[in-house]
Amino acid sequence: MKKLCLALAAVTLLAGTALAAYPERSVTLVVPFSAGGGSDVMARSLVAAMEAEKALPVTIVIENKPGGSGTVGWSYVAKKHQGDNYVITTTSGSFWNTAIAGQSPVNYRDFVAIAGVAMDPLTLVVNADSPYKTLKDLLDAAKASPDKLVFAGTSAYAGDRVCLEMLKKESGIDIKHLSFKGGAETTMAVLGNHVAASWSNPSEAAGMLESKKLRVLAVTTEERLPELPDVPTFKELGHPGVIYADLRGVMGPKGMSPEAVKVIAEAVKKACASEVWQNKYVKANMVIGKYIPTEAWAKAVEEQHYKFYDIFASLGMAKGAR
Repeated sequence: MKKLCLALAAVTLLAGTALAAYPERSVTLVVPFSAGGGSDVMARSLVAAMEAEKALPVTIVIENKPGGSGTVGWSYVAKKHQGDNYVITTTSGSFWNTAIAGQSPVNYRDFVAIAGVAMDPLTLVVNADSPYKTLKDLLDAAKASPDKLVFAGTSAYAGDRVCLEMLKKESGIDIKHLSFKGGAETTMAVLGNHVAASWSNPSEAAGMLESKKLRVLAVTTEERLPELPDVPTFKELGHPGVIYADLRGVMGPKGMSPEAVKVIAEAVKKACASEVWQNKYVKANMVIGKYIPTEAWAKAVEEQHYKFYDIFASLGMAKGAR
């Protein structure tokens, strides 16, 4: 019994030492998009906050690997670094949608959840000179002329398409979706009166709102955004099912050790509580800052997949594995 107790004590000591030793070298954060984009801004803001809080004893090196709407970077992490404790990555809407579209060789099951950090809602915007002053005006027009109103979106599989399908289901009104290459093009389509409305990130919408070029009709959050206090939620306007946000967080490759996950998650938690993160990312970009611990984040990642999958399956567009 004495020998058994000594052995167990030794194992416990070794386990504690292993955890305390991690990380022994720099950690690479792979951003699967180009520098300057939303995912890159989030990643660099998070790293800056972690450094300010001295959350890790080593540096975090950001490596941009753009291509294929994120599939190049995510495939690199999942396939080339399985079981690697020193390579992590970020999520955005494409993390789920490219897999559902059958455009990615990997999906959320090829990763381990570490922590969530923020949620990006969307706003519905129209031209400031549009006759649609409210969401009701817009939907009434769509009801009066079925299948004629067009909403601009960034992709057939993007979050704005998810929001449109939610709104169509809630209102029982058919509205056409027209895909563009990016948010800048959808905004130009609205400004040029080529489409009735488009979906936009709150920070983008706020800038156009200040310049009096756009009118924001509603936001996809549970509650109004502090930065846009006069903009109602879809829930307030009688469409409680239109609640959406891109989930931003940190993932590791499948096989990453629980010890490494725990250390990174704790470092992320410290960063999310910092003034650097709250002021320079959350407030500056009008996102919902919310630290989500590992277990809850894993559940959220899985639920997001099934939520999106079922929407695209109803359209006959789900081509990846459920």
